[in-house]
Formats: sequence, C-alpha cells, structure tokens
Amino acid sequence: MKSIFPILSILTLSAVVASPLYADESAYVTRAEYDALVQRLSVLEQSMLSFQSDVANQAAEVAIATRKVNASAGGSSIIDDVVSVIHEREEDAFYPWMEASKWDQLKVGMSEEQVIELLGEPTMKDPSMHKKIDNFYTYQGRRVASGKRVRGVVRFYRGKVKNFDLPDLSD
Repeated sequence: MKSIFPILSILTLSAVVASPLYADESAYVTRAEYDALVQRLSVLEQSMLSFQSDVANQAAEVAIATRKVNASAGGSSIIDDVVSVIHEREEDAFYPWMEASKWDQLKVGMSEEQVIELLGEPTMKDPSMHKKIDNFYTYQGRRVASGKRVRGVVRFYRGKVKNFDLPDLSD
C-alpha cells in the first residue's frame, strides 16, 4: 500500500497540472512534457519493482542459509523463514530501538544525545509537567510479526536520563 501512494500522488499531480481547469495560460503542459513525465514514471516503477525483487531475493537467501545451519531444528517451512527474515529487516529499518540489547545499555545519567545515538530518534519528544523531569522521549510502535504494541519511555532531568520504562519486547 505504501508503494502505491507515491505513484498515485504523481499521477494526480500530473493530472491537475495538465488540466486547463486548474491552470492559467502559462501553466499548460505540452504533450511532449506529459509524455516525458509518463516515461519517467514508468522507469521509476520498473526501478522500484526491481528493488523489491532484490530485497525479496536477499531475504530468501538469508532464510535458506539460516535453514541449512539450523536444519536440526525443523518445524518451520521455508516460507515461514523468509517471512521471518523480512519482518526482522522491516523492524530494523523502521524501529531500530526494538532490540532488547540496546535497552540493556541504557543507563541513568546518559545525555539526550547518547540516548538518540543508542536507540535512534524517538517517536515523540515531549515536555514534562513533573518538577523533577524536564522532558521525556517516547519510543512506540508495533512488532511487525505479531502486531503487538510496544512502548518505552526515557525521562530526562537537566539533559540527563533520570529514569526509564523498558518496553516489553518479548513476542
């Protein structure tokens, strides 16, 4: 669904730009300009499809290699392994903070910059109404594989971590 949105946006924009109902005399698009835009859109679509195919192939290769290493474990199909690898990569890309080992490194007294370096940008940065807390960072999202809602909070006082709530990262 996300990959369709940019394409629809470009098509809608090109229709509005090309329409004489929404443009003055100087904003008309020639047929050659429109054809060139359509050609560029086609090239971008092909490039995106190729990229998606490459990502799926890489995930399949990792799943196959993992399956060979863990052959004695049994139980799961190759498709389940590929889906699992894709979910892990999606979480790494969109939710880098959803790793328990990163939260294990979080310590009271760390600076805001150190927290961002460790966990990445928070979902929200908010001021606090509490006297001993200046602001807090909220890290929240859903696990890709299970859809489980996950939330962690880091509170700061005078630019240093005062305390934090660990997210429940179990599946």
